Amino acid sequence: MSAGTVVIIAVTRAGARLAARLAPALGAVACVPPKLAAEAPDAALHADSALDEVRARWREARALVLIMAAGIAVRAIAPLLEHKANDPAVLCLDEAGRFVVPLLGGHRAGANELAHRIAALTGGQAAITTASDVQGLPALDQLGQAEGWLIDEESALTHAMACLVNGEPLGCYVEPALPWVRMALEDWLAACPTLSFVADPAELREDRYAAALLVTHRSGDEHWSALRPKTVRYLLPALVAGVGCRRGVPAEELYDALMATLDDAGLGPRCVAALATAELKADEPGLIALAEAIGTPLEVIPTAQLATLDPAAFSPSAATEHFDLPGVAEPCALLAANGPLIVPKRAFARCTVAVALKGGHEEALTRGDEETRRRGDEEIATHDAQAPSPQLSAASSLRRIQSSPHRHTGRLTLIGIGPGNLDQLTMAAREALQSADLVAGYQVYIDLVHPLLAPHQELIVTPAMGDELGRARQAIELAKSGRRVALISSGDIGIYAMAGPVFEQLGIAGWTGDDPTVEVLPGISAFQALAARLGAPISHDFCLISLSDLLTPWTLIERRVAAAAATDFVVAFYNPRSRKRHWQLGAALDLLREQRPATTPVAIARNITRADEHVTLTTLAEIDPDEVDMFTLVLIGNSRSYSVGERMVTPRGYQKKRGAEEATRWGDDDTMIWGSDGAARRGCQDATMREENEARRRESDDAETPGAEEIRRRRSDEARMGERAPSIPSTHNYPIILTQMAGALAVVVGGGAVGERKVRGLLASGMNVHLISPAVTSQLSAWAEAGRIGWVRRGYASGDLAGARLVFAATDQRAVNALVAREAAAEGILCNVADAPGEGSFHVPALYRTGGMTVAVSSSGAAPARTVALRDAIARWLEASAPGGDNER
Repeated sequence: MSAGTVVIIAVTRAGARLAARLAPALGAVACVPPKLAAEAPDAALHADSALDEVRARWREARALVLIMAAGIAVRAIAPLLEHKANDPAVLCLDEAGRFVVPLLGGHRAGANELAHRIAALTGGQAAITTASDVQGLPALDQLGQAEGWLIDEESALTHAMACLVNGEPLGCYVEPALPWVRMALEDWLAACPTLSFVADPAELREDRYAAALLVTHRSGDEHWSALRPKTVRYLLPALVAGVGCRRGVPAEELYDALMATLDDAGLGPRCVAALATAELKADEPGLIALAEAIGTPLEVIPTAQLATLDPAAFSPSAATEHFDLPGVAEPCALLAANGPLIVPKRAFARCTVAVALKGGHEEALTRGDEETRRRGDEEIATHDAQAPSPQLSAASSLRRIQSSPHRHTGRLTLIGIGPGNLDQLTMAAREALQSADLVAGYQVYIDLVHPLLAPHQELIVTPAMGDELGRARQAIELAKSGRRVALISSGDIGIYAMAGPVFEQLGIAGWTGDDPTVEVLPGISAFQALAARLGAPISHDFCLISLSDLLTPWTLIERRVAAAAATDFVVAFYNPRSRKRHWQLGAALDLLREQRPATTPVAIARNITRADEHVTLTTLAEIDPDEVDMFTLVLIGNSRSYSVGERMVTPRGYQKKRGAEEATRWGDDDTMIWGSDGAARRGCQDATMREENEARRRESDDAETPGAEEIRRRRSDEARMGERAPSIPSTHNYPIILTQMAGALAVVVGGGAVGERKVRGLLASGMNVHLISPAVTSQLSAWAEAGRIGWVRRGYASGDLAGARLVFAATDQRAVNALVAREAAAEGILCNVADAPGEGSFHVPALYRTGGMTVAVSSSGAAPARTVALRDAIARWLEASAPGGDNER
């Protein structure tokens, strides 16, 4: 078992059942005593006591969920407690799941979050006792956690949290070079009425501040020793170190050079977010080993991107002479960080190191906060001599634009660049990119379109995640200054991309449509590219659902998935799975499995149309969520989708249209034409056939052709049932044209008046009728005694549908009818459900007879009025075609 596992330990029979239910949804391991194995077939068994099992799992589990009395749980964990930094999350809940209590690791270990997830699954309540959560205050140990902030181990975290929840004054100092961090903190800490920001860290030492927060990327501070007893010190991963070296330099030598550079500049080693180097050094073993040793990624800057820069903007470098590059350490640090150079290149015996501050100044500058702008400018200005040409710094570019005396209305073009291959880029998007003054987007998107761009075009590489609103504001301000700005996103920029944030910000700013002008150019989305690879998977109705609950509550996502499942949409899942969001995809697939056959085709596509594209075609039963990540799209067919080789097809109904061409002239795809002998007919029957069928037709008329009052009552009942019944998608297309029905097996479940009507019509069609019911009407009993039908004198049981061509669920028990419908769908058998027409695969609410032909019109029971109108249209056409015929409705 991995160290990140959630372990559920139960001690009672009901608790074991609850553990078995929770484990799949949480991706957890359930543990129960051997005597309760039958209650949780997939659970692990522990032979010792529950206390011993808790001790055994303590080191290896990320979280322990204890379904037992709180007293037992407390006694079990008490001897094992060490420190909040190491202890797992521990939760206790009752065997009914009514109350979920985090006992340990509420914030740091994620117990509070897990409690809310469990409560959502059980319908219970998360009993959160953490004071900050109860008061609606932020958790100081979670500030910046998603952005990778670290907390100095010597911080007074417990003291600061106590001061916060007790309403005592807190002071907060943020390094002036990090104005965008100050903005984020002001949002995160907005609910803290006793917290105030200070301009100098020395102010935090004053007695009026009971506790303090210090946010920095520096290694130390003259005030830290005095502040340590009452301060939480946050270390931000805000630095990018550019490194160049000769061939064969060992990692130890590179490490010493990096540490010396950071130490001399007063920068924190733990604040290095990435190393950066040139493409020609990408395979250097020493650099790769250094990145692994300090736990940071090694970002490789493409040669083509470096070649567009002016060498004169950087410190002299041997790379200019030998490789026609502007340098390695400085330009790579700048491009990877998208921010100013704060430590110019330092040359060591066999390597060079430079440090840049990660981008973010542009968001602070667009805010209009003069004090923040002044402080940010002061730090940037300190290194102007070493800074690159203006087009590389978003902050300096924006300052230059804002100070220009000639401001003209610019243009902001939002461009979808497609799934990744330039061949998929539209001509309009290509022209807009090439005519832009400035192109902004994530690094990977800039790399994709870079072959189309000219050296004079300015590039702004935005961070890969977070602050979409900040990037939107930046793009708008740049365009308002008179520039032609292209903001790019992969796929279609209007689908889970930057068009939304941009127009939100335009609305907030009171945009009237002309300053700047804004144009949106669509792109080929990933689901479209995948559909093309697969053939025709979205030929019918489909929907797109993002499984990311970062902005949308999971409960809402879950409802949308359930609705898509019930209404039989083809579904494409965006953002299906990440390292932190690993369980949502499985939960969504389970919702679809409740409504669709296990054989439903599913496609998993990673980096569609790119060089490393990988597409897997599997089924709803066999899909492995572990194969899916954030670069993957998951496409699930509807109940009628099927595979053809390595392709997927979702039929829309063209094939059935050929079989009922005349009937569909009136606009209803759901038309069935049955001959009264079970054969399909396309016009009036000849005289001989009429004579042969006349006697059989008369016998069934009374049952199948109700009077006017009966018709109105049945229409009303069907309409009400159609409104309230959940829709179970059919596994068959319409129209259904039944042929060679004489002698075919039909199973009728239910022996009441409704069942009798069904049997009467089936006998009239010459079918072999098999009746299942513990009791029947006198007429059904008589038919059974005469040998006209087979009668099984018991309730319905699984397996009773074997060999059937048609199935009719006609009992007075709703649950039994629903079970029959589900099993018929699983076996691919046409099924009619008396009390819920929408759950079957066919329903015949309207009939028309003329001579030896019976026309049955069906819309799966969903629109009785429409079927009656269509029936009447058919009747008028047939009567006009055969005047004087023996017609009856």
